[in-house]
Amino acid sequence: MRFREAQKELAKLADGEYHTITRKTTSPSDGAKLIAECSVYIHGYSYHQGKTWEEALGGMREELRNPQPKVPASKAEPTTEDIF
Repeated sequence: MRFREAQKELAKLADGEYHTITRKTTSPSDGAKLIAECSVYIHGYSYHQGKTWEEALGGMREELRNPQPKVPASKAEPTTEDIF
């Protein structure tokens, strides 16, 4: 899958919601094989990464099918009420 195809697929999954798609390529100094990282994000969901667009989009599709409840920011850090 090419970047434009992945971009269109992510836009379809996002259904009008804010989203971002990135590809990072790292060139190791020892001349080893290039390292590619593809990532996708839709507002309100997690970032999903993979070595390919299919892998990253697959993670996003899975989360969209089985969303996890979000922890409210006010409950992200334990308070004394949570401890005692």
